[in-house]
Amino acid sequence: LEDGFVNDSARTTGKTEELVGRIVHKATTNPSKMSLAMTFRRVHLDYAMKFVIDMFERDSILRYFIPDPHKNNIKRTPIYDITLSRGHKLYGASAGEGNEATNIKSKHPHFRFGDEFQLFPRDAWEGAVEARAEEGSEDYLSGVPDGRIDTPFFKEAHKVGRKKLSVSRLMNPWWNRKDKKERIEQYGGENTDFYKQDILGEWGKPVRSVWPMRQIAEATHHQ
Repeated sequence: LEDGFVNDSARTTGKTEELVGRIVHKATTNPSKMSLAMTFRRVHLDYAMKFVIDMFERDSILRYFIPDPHKNNIKRTPIYDITLSRGHKLYGASAGEGNEATNIKSKHPHFRFGDEFQLFPRDAWEGAVEARAEEGSEDYLSGVPDGRIDTPFFKEAHKVGRKKLSVSRLMNPWWNRKDKKERIEQYGGENTDFYKQDILGEWGKPVRSVWPMRQIAEATHHQ
C-alpha cells in the first residue's frame, strides 16, 4: 500500500471536505477492505461522519452502496460502523473517548483517515499506531499547523518523502483585501504566528496554550 499524504493547510480551506471525499472514494473502490476515520474529539468525528453518511444516503449513485440504511447497514454508536454492499467496512472512532485510544486500536484498517490531527496527543497516537492491516495502511492525515514540533502531526508531516498538501487561505477565490485587513488587525500583524498558521498554513512557533496567548499578543501589539 501507499503512504498516503498529509494535509497541513490553513483554517477554512476545505480540509475536512477533501478528507471526506477520499474516505468515500476509498470505500467505494476497495471492496472487502476496511477503512477507519479517526479524530481525537468526538465532535469532529460526528461532523465528518455525518458528511460521509449524507453523501451515501442522498447521492443517486452512492446510495446503491448502502442498499437499506435502515437494516443496520449504518451504526452511529458507540462508534460509527458502516457496511457497504461490496463488503467494504468503514469505521469512525474518537481516540479521546477511551484510555490509550481503545476505540481505535482494536481495528486493523487498510486506510486510515485522521481529521483535526493536530489535536492528537502522542499517547493517543502511540496507542493507535499499530491499528492497521498486516500489510500496512494508507494514512491520510489532515490538520492545521500549530508550531509544536513534539506532536504526531508534526512528525508525520515532516517525514522524509512524505506527500503533502499545504493550502493557504490566500488561494481562496473569495479572499479579498478587506478580509486580509481584518485578519491582520485580528491577529496583530502578518508576521505573527497566529496569522502564519491560521491564514498562511505555515508552522511558525507554538502559540496556543492554557494561557490566552492571542489576547496577550494583541495587547502587546497595541502598547
